[in-house]
Amino acid sequence: MKKFDDKFDYRKGLLGALLVSSTTENDFLLPTIEEFVLSEIINGTIDYINGNAGKLSYHDFRFNRNHFEREIWKYFESELKSSKRELNSKIMDSITTMCKYYMVTPDGPDRPYPETELYILFKGPFGSGGICPVLMRSAFSLPQELVLKVQRELIPLLSEAEKRDIKGIGKSMRKYISKDLGFIRETYHW
Repeated sequence: MKKFDDKFDYRKGLLGALLVSSTTENDFLLPTIEEFVLSEIINGTIDYINGNAGKLSYHDFRFNRNHFEREIWKYFESELKSSKRELNSKIMDSITTMCKYYMVTPDGPDRPYPETELYILFKGPFGSGGICPVLMRSAFSLPQELVLKVQRELIPLLSEAEKRDIKGIGKSMRKYISKDLGFIRETYHW
């Protein structure tokens, strides 16, 4: 990867870098459920900018699924307005673009439903081809190829401010990932 072809490629690389930065040798599992990942990135970002993080997470909305994305987005926007630390503008623009929800309204039994670009980047546009290649399990570890690509190809292309923010947000995400994985172990049996 010599450069980012477009902003979408940058955001996909950023998501991979945030997930890589959120793992350690001892804590390397991530949820496969994209709503948890959305919550972890939003709460990790809010935590990193010294906001009031952790007020909303996906497990609070399990039985009211259609309101989660809207509510966490409103929460994120309000926290960004009162943030005490500024993020690199490319990181901020990319995270807000990935996390902003919209409604998919085509005909079908489960529609309309909420969607985010993060879900597409994480799982792929039709449930495959994204960062998370795992189906039918509630947790996974990042593929080694992704970790190496982020470390060897993506990170060297970034500015120091971008690297600092990615590392800081990733580190801030860890406690939310840990909390979600605990909830997943207690609640899900797959």
